[in-house]
Amino acid sequence: MLFRVLGPVTAEVDGEPVALGRRRDRSVLAALLLDAGRVVPVDRLVDLLWDDSAPVAARRAIRSHVARLRGVLGAVPGTGAATVRIDTSGEGYVLHLPPESVDAHRFRGLVADARATPDAAARRELLTTALGLWRGPALADAATSRLRDLGRDLEELRVSAYEERVAADLDLGGRADVVADLRALVEEHPYRESAGALLMVALVRAGRRTEALETFRAVRERFADELGIEPGPLVQRIHRAALDGDDQLVRLPVVELMDPAPPARSAVGTSRPDDPPGRDREQAPTPRELPTPTAGFTGRTGQLSALDVLLDDDGAAVGPGVPARIAVITGTAGVGKTTLALHWAHRVAPRFPDGQLYLDLRGFDPSGAVLPTSEAVRRFLESLGVPPQRVPADPDAQTGLYRSVLADRRVLVVLDNVRDADQVRPLLPGTPGCFVLVTSRNQLTPLVTAEGARPVTVDLMTAPEAERLLAGRLGAQRVTAEPAAIADLIDSCARLPLALALVAAHGALNPSFPLAALAAELRPADDRLDLLDAGDAHTSLHTVFSWSYQALSPAAARLFRLLSIHPGPDLRLPAAQSLAGVPARALLAELVRANLVTEHLPGRYGFHDLLRAYAVRLSRSVDPESERRAAFQRLLDHYLGTARVAMLRLQPDQPFPDSSPLLAGVVVDRVGDDDAALAWLTAEYPAIKATLQLAVDDGSDGYAWRLAHTLLSFLDRNGLWYELEEVQSIGLVAARRLGDREAQVRLHRGLSVAYAHLGRFEDFQQQQDQLRRLLVELGDLSGQGYSELNTAWMLEQQGRYADALHGSRQALALFAKAGDLVGEARALNTVGWYAALLGRYEEALAVCREALRLHREVGDRVGEAGVLDSIGYAHHHLGDHRSAVEYFELSIDRYRQLGDRFNEADVLTHLGDSHLSLGDRDAAERAWQAALDVLHELDDAGARSLREKLTERRGRPVTPA
Repeated sequence: MLFRVLGPVTAEVDGEPVALGRRRDRSVLAALLLDAGRVVPVDRLVDLLWDDSAPVAARRAIRSHVARLRGVLGAVPGTGAATVRIDTSGEGYVLHLPPESVDAHRFRGLVADARATPDAAARRELLTTALGLWRGPALADAATSRLRDLGRDLEELRVSAYEERVAADLDLGGRADVVADLRALVEEHPYRESAGALLMVALVRAGRRTEALETFRAVRERFADELGIEPGPLVQRIHRAALDGDDQLVRLPVVELMDPAPPARSAVGTSRPDDPPGRDREQAPTPRELPTPTAGFTGRTGQLSALDVLLDDDGAAVGPGVPARIAVITGTAGVGKTTLALHWAHRVAPRFPDGQLYLDLRGFDPSGAVLPTSEAVRRFLESLGVPPQRVPADPDAQTGLYRSVLADRRVLVVLDNVRDADQVRPLLPGTPGCFVLVTSRNQLTPLVTAEGARPVTVDLMTAPEAERLLAGRLGAQRVTAEPAAIADLIDSCARLPLALALVAAHGALNPSFPLAALAAELRPADDRLDLLDAGDAHTSLHTVFSWSYQALSPAAARLFRLLSIHPGPDLRLPAAQSLAGVPARALLAELVRANLVTEHLPGRYGFHDLLRAYAVRLSRSVDPESERRAAFQRLLDHYLGTARVAMLRLQPDQPFPDSSPLLAGVVVDRVGDDDAALAWLTAEYPAIKATLQLAVDDGSDGYAWRLAHTLLSFLDRNGLWYELEEVQSIGLVAARRLGDREAQVRLHRGLSVAYAHLGRFEDFQQQQDQLRRLLVELGDLSGQGYSELNTAWMLEQQGRYADALHGSRQALALFAKAGDLVGEARALNTVGWYAALLGRYEEALAVCREALRLHREVGDRVGEAGVLDSIGYAHHHLGDHRSAVEYFELSIDRYRQLGDRFNEADVLTHLGDSHLSLGDRDAAERAWQAALDVLHELDDAGARSLREKLTERRGRPVTPA
């Protein structure tokens, strides 16, 4: 009997089709076929067969589907019980059948055989046979999208097998037909770099080297325009070889050319204009993000060995289409998953020279503040050195960029506290050099099934392991002296590491207490903490927690309860002190000694989520609601007050709304200079954002909109425009609820900035319309003027210079009517600039000279720098290049004084153009080189075109100084 899932789900015996029943029956069979020989839990089948919430009778429906399938399989002639059968195993089902009777398993086997075959003709034959098994998309008629998703790894392997067959065709002399096939493949998978590289090789072998170079340019433009990145090392390497006429593209087997480790090269340069700026391995940042491991780790030898085996397993090895290796550490709450993961991660860190990434995804945080996957991707991109302004707005493009950056790097990715497979999938690298370590209370079966993850189950400690843990913390002599008490303690804690650690802390803080007395306290523990997900009736966590809690001083106990108000993920001393309203350093130290709070990074404190839940319960039962609310108000005051101080340090002229004096007991963090201010905002932003959302939920609207507005410049300056949109939207909810129109103006303006940078013109215009309505209602003429300037800027981005000029003139009239000289000067500059862009240079000069006079009169240095550039631009296009050079140099000097590197580079480029027009080629190249150095430092996309300009002029590769 043969089963097919590479297309619609079907079965046949001796070439005759077998009726498999209804669509959901076939879908259940497909899930069992893909996991043939392994138990598939009923809950897993329920999850796969319903995209939305499953019906109440879902489990009964699964039993009915399985019963019908058993009837179908039993009725097929020649299908004996020993050949194909579905057995019940615990809470699931297992399908027994020969693996070769399923086309998906035969396909995988043929591809594996082909990869192990050195002969190109034999390899081509095996791959042709494997690809011939496909009749359409895998699981094409499956009942749900979740089930169809199981075929994604098969689809990926199919494309890889197709590429490998093409490679064999090339090695066997194929040319023209291969080129046509590859062009179709590149069109179908435009971001698949291996397909583009193969097409380039095929074109070179067909004697069409020029087309190969054109293919590289097309790939590069697509990646730059749509992802904001350069193609990866493979495409770059093939391009260099084609550019240099390297005969290895013709002489070597294609499989060697496509290997991630490039073949030895002779007389080929190591640096060319096509190398992406700031992307060399030596220059790439090396993240080292692993938190400090728990001291006194013991046991878990089986799990450590399993992880070692997976890391050392080269069977999955390296090759096209092979993804990163994934291990999923699963187990109940408090069982030590994170402790195990960090211990092993630190042990193997040297094997990942390109760094270690770590994130707590907060999948089971009691506050419900799960870390969104999109935010996690952006954090990793930042850790990998991608400037925020280079991160695309589209989440799928962000994931593509993340995987491209990780390509050909060896990075360990630790994803802690994951809720489900969907939360983690976009964070999985797509190449084999990386290793992903996941921890979760859930089994994450979809990752095991679809992504080939290896499950590593962490159970309760064995009794000897638990005894070693206690001995390491209480001392071997004390443990040996009371073996019966130790046995009772281990039994009462159900061998749960978290409970054992708290018992050990309690015993260590009370060295005179007999261990038998501690065991006696636990023995009658009827109050079982129901926080443990597994519902283990033998685990007395509530009692264990209470030991540590009751041993605290009253002030430390109060702080422990109030810390549960903070939304996480962690906090610093000033935030904790503000919550408490009293000095907290000694209190935090007491909580750390009691193992109720961890200092997982220097100066940063956090909870285990079970302890947070315990603290929430205590606070709600002990602390009056008025005290809890007062603590939250102090926390809001702390974040708003420190954010204001930090932003005033970074941007002294930023207008902030009036604010009340700080509440009693609130502490503002110290931000002594610009670097400290930026570091504080960067480190605290996740907590501030979570607190902002809580403020809106709590009805603290005055804090909420002010906090959102205060973050505007920080998020804009750092290119975090997707975050800017989200934060301003949250603040706008609060401002509208208050009916505060001036606050709404500020938030609409912030949203306009976000949408402008994201290129969302319709959303930008909608914000501008609402902004204008509010400004008219308020009679704010200056505000209306700035709104018109923003619209003009957006029109400029669309190339609508005449409309932009019209809008700037409207802004000028509004500023003049309002008597706003700063606004009037800026509007005059934009009028002159747009006139210059329209070729009306004399008009531009006249207007910009008046703008320069006004800028100097009001002392607006930013505006002065900009208008000097505009005047230079007009002189340059009128042919007065010496005057242009003079004004450009003045503008550059002002921008340097302001520390505005980007605009400095822009004007340096203009200066180089004017020097070239004067015939001073050396001065032009010096100006362009200086601009290139700045743009390279900023990792701006403009560095590429400038480097190409210099390369063309000098006739040799150019790199930043």
